[in-house]
Amino acid sequence: MQSVEERMEQLETQAAFNEAEINTLSTRLIEQQGLIDMLLSRQKQLIEQVESLAEKGDGAGGGVELPPHY
Repeated sequence: MQSVEERMEQLETQAAFNEAEINTLSTRLIEQQGLIDMLLSRQKQLIEQVESLAEKGDGAGGGVELPPHY
């Protein structure tokens, strides 16, 4: 059977390990959220760009033109 001191030391070691892991996970979570925010912003830009190009294309003859050899 473990003494109270040994058990206390084991619990303190586990607590320190858990705290370090929580800090690591928190840092990674913050990094991932930053990446998600950047990707969402880029997605919005691309959607706006596609919509803008689609609007410009609507007035230019109504669709895809066939090459001259058809």
